[in-house]
Amino acid sequence: MTKTEIKEQKPASTGKPDSETVSDRVDRPEKVDCEPITLSNPITPSNPMTLAPEDKVFPEPQLPSAQRYTEHFDASPKGPKGATIEGGIDAIVIGASLDGMAAAALLAKAGLRTIVIESGFPMIAAEPEEFTAQFYCDPGDSLSFGIDPALLQRIDLHRHGLRFAERRMETTYYATGGKRLIAPGDLAEFANLEGDLTDRDRRRADLFIEEIQSLSQSLVPYFETGNTEAQATDTFNRWALSSLEETLSGVFDEEVLTSIFATEALRFSARRPDSPMTSLSLIRRYSGEIAGLQSSIGAIDRGLQGLSRSIKRTLQTLGVDYRHASEVSRVLVEWDRVQGVEFTNGGQLRAPIVVSCFDPDTAFLKHAGRDHLDIEFVRALESRAPQYTTLVARIAFDAKPDGPLFNEDYRRRVIRLASLATIKKCFTAARLGDFHDDAPAELFFPSAFHSGLAPTDGAVAIMRSGPAPLNPKPGRVFKDWEADAKKHALSILTSLDETAAQSVRSVEVTTETSSDVILREAEIARFLANAGGLKGYFYCGSGMRIGSPGTGAAGRRAADTALQYHKQLQSVL
Repeated sequence: MTKTEIKEQKPASTGKPDSETVSDRVDRPEKVDCEPITLSNPITPSNPMTLAPEDKVFPEPQLPSAQRYTEHFDASPKGPKGATIEGGIDAIVIGASLDGMAAAALLAKAGLRTIVIESGFPMIAAEPEEFTAQFYCDPGDSLSFGIDPALLQRIDLHRHGLRFAERRMETTYYATGGKRLIAPGDLAEFANLEGDLTDRDRRRADLFIEEIQSLSQSLVPYFETGNTEAQATDTFNRWALSSLEETLSGVFDEEVLTSIFATEALRFSARRPDSPMTSLSLIRRYSGEIAGLQSSIGAIDRGLQGLSRSIKRTLQTLGVDYRHASEVSRVLVEWDRVQGVEFTNGGQLRAPIVVSCFDPDTAFLKHAGRDHLDIEFVRALESRAPQYTTLVARIAFDAKPDGPLFNEDYRRRVIRLASLATIKKCFTAARLGDFHDDAPAELFFPSAFHSGLAPTDGAVAIMRSGPAPLNPKPGRVFKDWEADAKKHALSILTSLDETAAQSVRSVEVTTETSSDVILREAEIARFLANAGGLKGYFYCGSGMRIGSPGTGAAGRRAADTALQYHKQLQSVL
């Protein structure tokens, strides 16, 4: 592969796509000021990644030298001097999210020479973060609500080290008045949950779950792509057009069961339960599977650090070129076709396929540029305005005192329930900039599965609560919001276990984007999948997420679409 110094300003465009390859240019390697360098101890089949002995779960494959996984570091200075143009590439992935890594793996497996550009979006959870002294937490979420099974099968993440610390995680639900119910990890056994319920309600819960699971299975293509062909049944129309409040009305005698399904459906939602079309949020919650078990919740071994390692091993096997390069400044476009990317230092990578996993504004308005996008597409992107958010708190405990949270096996999920009426009040409070005292919340203990996250006597928890205010109240600043958020998290913890709240060393807070109505998100996903009319540009970022955290399905869909485009290009050559 030849890298050439850009010495002079490029000639004016002739109006035709630039068909000149790098090999056609004059090679002056002696004048290149700085090139990407290879690690001094590169990752190759003969020298695998440095891992603990227990992490080496399969023999490293013996690959030809041309298929070696490499990592490059762009040390070139900022500015045009020393910038290089590199060709001979089939596909470029911008960003190293779960979906970006999935897309890169599938493209490489199909035989395309693929390069992943980190570009300020590092590989997920490379190492746990120390959020307070001696307490660590993954930057992401260790809980999995259904990693895309098709992705797992096609790139064989299990063979490359993906493990689950818990495949059937129990959930303890705390209702007002001190009532507590424990649900098994297998949703098919939900009617057998531990707690005071009538036989009539248990039978109703069994039938209700059966209907949800049946419909969620048939709607998997819809939840992945917004495919309207899945909308043909009367059952779908009844669920799709109804509010969650209407769907749950009169189903159960016990209000606690209504609260369970309402909280599960709207725990990360940006829509009130009385809003039209919110029932699909419940079906989306129970779609997908973990290790073949539908609707279950699992804990990934070592959290997203473990997932990151398994994906990195997959990329190593497939020969993907991973680069810690300068930030991408723009996507190169000629005659409405993508031709590669350009970096802030002036260097370029040339390829006919580019996949982006950034947020929609960065991927389209910044990288692709308004001039290359349809006007209506740009207007739609700019019209998105979130109103609510989800509060995320990282909590460090100095001790695990006797109490409801720690006196049992805490390798489980804890949910503080809220009634439909309370959830509506929470939305009203959040719109006014306040945290509601009785907001629903989810609590999970990563340190129960990975002891290295906390000292021996301590523990680490992740709490999510919503809806939460997106901005401080009028007249207040972010520090006020942050103080209120920490106070709110401690209030929730106190309501669950007062002794545990007294053992808290510190609380760090941040936010996550709340999901919109499923139908609206599906429409946005279909909209973004067209990439504003740019040929060769494919998208698998947060805008493709429908109703729940990413599962890798968006990366798989982007790769499949890119491969179809690649075949079209090959057929005309």
